[in-house]
Amino acid sequence: MDIECQSQMIHDNGESYLSDADRAAALQLMGVDVLPLTFDQLFDYNNYQAVCSLIAKKLGVRPARRSDDSRKAETELRHTIFTEWEQMLLP
Repeated sequence: MDIECQSQMIHDNGESYLSDADRAAALQLMGVDVLPLTFDQLFDYNNYQAVCSLIAKKLGVRPARRSDDSRKAETELRHTIFTEWEQMLLP
């Protein structure tokens, strides 16, 4: 399975969209499932849980059960990694 992060900063134009579509089609022809993910799917807790469930289902496994502390740490990590990168750019 190929999981790709689709950032608006990079992927929000016609040329990139066509390139992404060509790559995804080629991978799918080789038997590789392509799952494009957006910022909101990675940043928002409920969307992220839905993505985790989808990936687990495609892999034929159950999503791991996590403690409250583990979920909190996971959320903090995702928010650190998947911050609004455009805000990090210097003027």
